[in-house]
Parts: sequence; structure tokens; C-alpha cells
Amino acid sequence: MAEPLRDIEKSERLLRLVLDTLPVGVVVLNAAGDVVVANAVSSRIWAGMIHSGKERWARRMGTWRDSGRPVAEWPSESALSRGESRLNEVIDIETLDGKHKTIRASAVPIRDHDQAIIGAVVVNEDVTERTRAEEALRKSEKLLTETEALGHTGRWEFDLISGDIFSTAENRRIFFGDDRSKGARVEDYVATYHPDDAERLLRRHADIRDGGMTGEIEFRILRPDGSLRWILGRVQTVREENGKPVRAYGTNTDITERKHAEEALREAEKQLRQAHKMEAIGRLAGGVAHDFNNLLSVILSYAEMLASDMDPQDPSRSDVEEIHAAGRRASTLTRQLLAFSRHNVLQPKVIDLNEIVAGMETLLQRLIGEDIELMVAPSPVPSYVHADPGQMEQVVMNLAVNARDAMPQGGTLAIEIANRSLDAANGPPPGLSPGRYVTLSVKDTGAGMDERTQARIFEPFFTTKEVGKGTGLGLSTVFGIVRQSGGTIAVESTPARGATFRIYLPAVDPQSAAGLSGRAEGKPARRTGSETILLVDDDDHVRKVAHAILEREGYRILDARTAADALRLCERHPERVDLLLADVVMPHMSGGDLSEKVRSLRPETRVLYMSGYPDDALVQRGLEHSTISFLQKPLTPETLLAKVREVLEPPTN
Repeated sequence: MAEPLRDIEKSERLLRLVLDTLPVGVVVLNAAGDVVVANAVSSRIWAGMIHSGKERWARRMGTWRDSGRPVAEWPSESALSRGESRLNEVIDIETLDGKHKTIRASAVPIRDHDQAIIGAVVVNEDVTERTRAEEALRKSEKLLTETEALGHTGRWEFDLISGDIFSTAENRRIFFGDDRSKGARVEDYVATYHPDDAERLLRRHADIRDGGMTGEIEFRILRPDGSLRWILGRVQTVREENGKPVRAYGTNTDITERKHAEEALREAEKQLRQAHKMEAIGRLAGGVAHDFNNLLSVILSYAEMLASDMDPQDPSRSDVEEIHAAGRRASTLTRQLLAFSRHNVLQPKVIDLNEIVAGMETLLQRLIGEDIELMVAPSPVPSYVHADPGQMEQVVMNLAVNARDAMPQGGTLAIEIANRSLDAANGPPPGLSPGRYVTLSVKDTGAGMDERTQARIFEPFFTTKEVGKGTGLGLSTVFGIVRQSGGTIAVESTPARGATFRIYLPAVDPQSAAGLSGRAEGKPARRTGSETILLVDDDDHVRKVAHAILEREGYRILDARTAADALRLCERHPERVDLLLADVVMPHMSGGDLSEKVRSLRPETRVLYMSGYPDDALVQRGLEHSTISFLQKPLTPETLLAKVREVLEPPTN
């Protein structure tokens, strides 16, 4: 009897030794759910919640790992009550010592020969650390995925032996957008390569396969939706010990926005260089215009004085008049050329647009060329507006040049002036109130524009012309002048059907215009006087002819070449100085600074500025305001004498 008992005890010790050797917890329950056998690992897992012997297995409620819901029925309970086997269920538990663990639990019923349930075997594995590692890995992968999306960078890996490819979601999005059906094959990516970059990229593929090439490359792709994207690709190759490339991995970064920003920066730098060039050209033109206007002042003034002194029947008089007429034409040409400047002294007045356009017809025909027919349709009645004549000439010239460039093969340029009454019913253009307007329409039969181009044509530096063919300032200048004049401009165009630019300017009442334009446009009568004038100009020829013109009409002249000479004369002259007539730009001291010093010495002295520059200290010192009297060179006896009397005898109103 003793021998069988010893064999049983030996078998039990062997069984316990085997159970304690297992890396998982094993618990054997009887039909009542009491613990019959529990190995050492299960005791460690449950931390005192399991006891050997006949005591019932004490446990705390757990929650399902995947859902967080409480465990209503444990696997062991299912095995004992219904004979169900439940395998590999992950549960979060809290042990009696307050520790939180994650276990993987399985339970199977134990049946006797009659298939009656006599107990259950429960296997528990502590997967706390593994679960935490897996959770950390999931968080890390999620963070990496979010970072890829934020940085527009996708990852990929390619097995050079099997041809298998791995691509992250962001990498697939970069290449295929919202199309989720692509990205499993290399051919999907090759199909997106831009035709101009495909050959270069396929050579790079071969280099990676054959020699394990490493580095980066910029290229373009065309997504399935047709959008173009710029990509920066980086690749690294993994080799076997014998040096054979077996795997390649890398990243693709969508750098489209960066490319756009770089292109915008290059365009801005190009525009800045162009603006600097135009500024330099403008300064050069201003200097040339100044000298040219000084020469014309002498030519026109002496020709006019000489003609007035000659007998009407003198055969030489016609020669002098031809000289004077040629000088007038040169003066007109200079004024029209300088109309392109955007910093002219503002001199708005009542003008008839019919007369402005009529006076430019010859110049416009030369400007657009013989292969373009010019048609001008003036309004049957005067079309009065309040604007700067030079600026209006600039508007017409810029629009004519724009039309000419749109018709390289020739065509028709039609200019029409009309008087229109706009009310809410017939819809004034945006920005205009109902009322009476003068419209200036410039229509061409050129290439036309699409809506996208029309939306940008008035932007500074925007141009559709070839590099070097345009500055992009012509239409923006037109827009600025029209808005400064209280009007607006609209465009109508379709591709291949020409374009019409229509300018709306507030109309001036004909009765008011008659008086204003009569004073402005009528030929001023020559005025005499006896006042004392301090004449200051650093150009000896201009000063000499101005001196002669004024002295012939009875004025007393104090003549100074420099501002310093003028101040000395002003201090020493014992009598009244009625007028300072000064050039704006002079060495050492400008006309504006001189006038301040003279007015401090003689507050009663009036000031008249003159200049041949289109953009000079007059603008820089804010002298374009209407309170300043200004005379644009070239001088003539007619304009000089009229302006002098105007300043000395200002209108009482």
C-alpha cells in the first residue's frame, strides 16, 4: 500500500514541477470553481488572489482590453457552466495589491468519460509589458503618420529581389491624391512621372538596382486628377555582405508650395530689377527732358519775340514762324512722351475728351503702325471732364499700345467718346453711382483674353507678353489715373475676339465747363506790368530769354544765377520784391528751399516755380498741391506772361 502512495506523491511532485516550469500561469479548478492546482506563475500574476488548497479562487472584476467594458463572465465561468472553450481573451485586471495588469486568458472544460464537466483548466499569461510596448508602438506609428502628413513627406521601401513595395498612406496621397486604388505596384508610381522627367527617373531606378545609388532628386508628377506636383525624393540602399543591393528605402516630400514660393520670389526679384531699371530710365529721361525743355524755351521764346518784331510782310517772317512751329511740335512731342511718367505735377482742369483724342490722332497712327486701321468716333457734342490733360493722353496712349501688341498681324483700333446717363436700371459699373458720365472706349480686334487674365490685367507688373516685351505697368497706370480722376474702367473680352476697354469719367456740366474751359483754353492775352521780379535759374540761356520777355513788358528784373545770389539781392534790394520766379532744381539749394528763405525775409513776395523735369523736387517736397503756382517748361512769352499776371493778380473768387 505504501508503494502506490509513494508513486502518487512522486507523480504529483513531478506534475507541480512541470507546472511551475511553464512560463504561463496554469490553474486547475474543480466543478465548484475551487482552485485545485495553481502553479507559481499564476500566483505571481494574481498576487495573492489565488490560494492553493480548497479555498475558492478570489478575484476582482476586470475589463475587456479592446472595449473597456466590464467582464460579465470570465472564461473559466463559461467553461464550468456551459462547457465552452474560450481562448486568448485579453483582459485588464486590478490585483489585490492595487496593481494594474493585462492578461491573456484561456479556459477549457475538463470532462470525465461520460462527458460530464468535472472542472476546468485556466491558462493566464501576463502580457502587461507586451501590451504597453504595442500601445507605445501604435502611438509612435500614429505620431509618425501625423508628422508625415504635416510635413507632406511619405515613406517607402522596395525589395529589389522580390519587387515588393511598401508605401505609407501619406506617400500614396502625395502621388495619387484621393485615389486609394493605386500604390501597390511600382508601375503605379512610374505612371505618374511627368513626361519631361520620366527618362531621368527611370535611369535613377536602374542605378539603384544595379549599383545601389544613394542621394536625392527633384522631379514632377501628374496625379490622376491632372494636377502637377513637385517632389523631392531621397533614397538609401541596403546591401548584402557581398555588396549586392537588396533593398532600397526613402522618402518623398511634396515641395510644390515651396516651388511656387521660390517662383514668386524670383518673379518679385525680376520685377524689382525691372522697376529699378525703369526708375533709372525715368531719371535719365527726366534729365534729358529738363535740358530739352530749357533749349525749347530759348528757341520758342526768341522765335516768338522775333516774329512779333517783324513786319507781317517781311519775307523772312515765314521762316521764323516755321522755326516756332517746329519748336511747338517738339514741345508737344516731349509733353506726350513725358505723359508716361506717373509722377507729373497734377494739374486737373476741365477738358473736352474729343479734343484730347483729336490732338493725338497723328501720334497714335505712328504709334500703332500702318497695318492697323485707326478709327476715331468723337461725341457729336463736347464731352467735358475734370482731369489732367497729360494724364488723359497717357491713358489713351497706353491703351493704344496695349491694343497694338494684341494685333501683331494687324487689325482695327476703334476709339469712341460718348456722353451717357447711367441710372440704377441700366446698371452703372461697380464703384460708380448713377449719374452723367463721359465714356472713352478703346476697342481692338486682337487676340482677346480669358476671364482669368481679365481678373489680373490691372495688377502692377502683370503681363502676358514675352520676356522683355512689356513691363506690366501700362494698364495698372491707366487704372490708377482713371481712379484718381474719379472714374472707373471696365473690360470686355473673349479669346480670339478682341477686347474693349471702357472708361467712365464723371461728366462736367456744359454750362460750367463753358466758363472754366474758356478761361483755361482761351489764348491768354499778353499782360504788361511794372512789378519787381526776382528771376532765378541756373541755365544762363533760359534766364536770359525770360529776362528779355519780362523786361519788354515793363517788369523790373533782379537776375540771379544761384540761390545764394538771389538771397543777396533780396537782402540788399531797397524796394519791394513782388514775385520770386525760380527754377525748382538748382545746385546747392532747391527752388522750394529758396522760396522759404525769401518769404522769411519778405513775407509779401509771391512765388512762381518753373521746371523742365517731369518728376523732381516739386513732387518730392509735396509742391504738387493746388496752392502752389507752377509753370512747366518750355517757356514761351505767351505762357510766361500769362502765368506771371495770374500769380500777381490772383482771381478774387
